[in-house]
Amino acid sequence: MADDKHNLDVTSSDIYAGTSSLTTNGAAIGSSINDLCELILQADPGNAVNILIGSSAAQTSGLQPGDTFNCPVRNPSKVYAKSASSTATINYVGRKGT
Repeated sequence: MADDKHNLDVTSSDIYAGTSSLTTNGAAIGSSINDLCELILQADPGNAVNILIGSSAAQTSGLQPGDTFNCPVRNPSKVYAKSASSTATINYVGRKGT
């Protein structure tokens, strides 16, 4: 019998997606929900500057425009991002499930 944990039809009940405008101040990526099994972040390809991602304490991991980062988190509000300078946009999509 197959393990349901690895069956996407069983584990993915819905999709969570959005876009956030970033400034040079770190801010939470999305809402406080606790039922994601994966979150994919993308520095918008139209950005003129890099974005930095991390925790509420520090955002130090850089993404260049168009880069993506797969983040296995349940709660997107635990991931913070900011623009390296000026303003930028981050796109995100997540799978809800176990």
